Amino acid sequence: CLLLVCPDHSSAWADRRRALLNDDDAVMEECVLQKEMDFCNLLFTQHSKAPSSWAHRKWIGKNLVDLISESILDSTIDDHDAPNKIHQWASAEINTCSTVAEKYPKNYHAWTHRRWVCQLLFALFQEATLRTQTRDNLLLIKMVFEILENELSKTQRWMKTHVTDHSAVHYQGQMLLLLLEVGMHPASKCILSDDILCETNGTDIVASTWAWNLLSKSMEISRTSRFVSYEVTWIRRRICGLACLNYFLVNGSSNNDPKLNDFIKIEVTDLAAAYLTNGNNCPKSQIYALSYVVWIIRQMKGSKLWGNCPAKELMNLATEVVTVLACNEAIVGNAWRIMNNRV
Repeated sequence: CLLLVCPDHSSAWADRRRALLNDDDAVMEECVLQKEMDFCNLLFTQHSKAPSSWAHRKWIGKNLVDLISESILDSTIDDHDAPNKIHQWASAEINTCSTVAEKYPKNYHAWTHRRWVCQLLFALFQEATLRTQTRDNLLLIKMVFEILENELSKTQRWMKTHVTDHSAVHYQGQMLLLLLEVGMHPASKCILSDDILCETNGTDIVASTWAWNLLSKSMEISRTSRFVSYEVTWIRRRICGLACLNYFLVNGSSNNDPKLNDFIKIEVTDLAAAYLTNGNNCPKSQIYALSYVVWIIRQMKGSKLWGNCPAKELMNLATEVVTVLACNEAIVGNAWRIMNNRV
């Protein structure tokens, strides 16, 4: 009853966990953990921003997943329904977080918990790739890939109606990076080739092509956003841009790489040309766009890609952009003015 009135009472939650641990191995029973999760769901209908209740939910979820995953990672335990159980738990947690975030906007705890769920699935993926590739392990790998792929698609749709949600855009970036890491892993070749029992020691061409297609789609969505006067739009573009630069580094792009050249043309040259004249008459979007141009040039300059870029032209462009930003009276801070004096 105390938690129904005060859901952030950390001592009460600690006593509840202690009672579960002392109840003759009750913590090892799935039904007990599920009932505890149902109790948390009841609390979240009225209290969704209590940090202690979210911490308790993580504790339940971790114990539940550890219990189920034992049968996948331990070949002596025969439970072919285990991957499906983990999928059901993850889907339920994600749906709860989505409902809470919709009902109570800017709920940092909901997005943090949602990210934790996906990171826990990624940890299971890593464990599965280190063990013998049984059918259950391969099903687990495919399940993690599909959940991350669905999460990326869901957040892309979410951002169309929540254009100022900073938590959502950072969560989307995390999902993009996790999905790329899962998809590029040799164990995921069976997913990309739509064959659950295929060999996993083949060429990386399929994975590389898939990764670039995913990045191209993400970049295109960020470029075509109509909300260019919102900071979140440009944060999203930075996340996608950095992922593209990492792709070029991993794949050893050269100065003749058409993908790298197209990236520089669209993300730096053309973007700077469009906003240096302030043709759209929107000072905020000009500041965000030109700041992005300088940022992307600095990212390239600080990496091994710089030797494959037109360095002199990019530095001249960066100097011009910094000068324009330093003269922009709408910018309150002195960072661009100080940077302009150092150029």
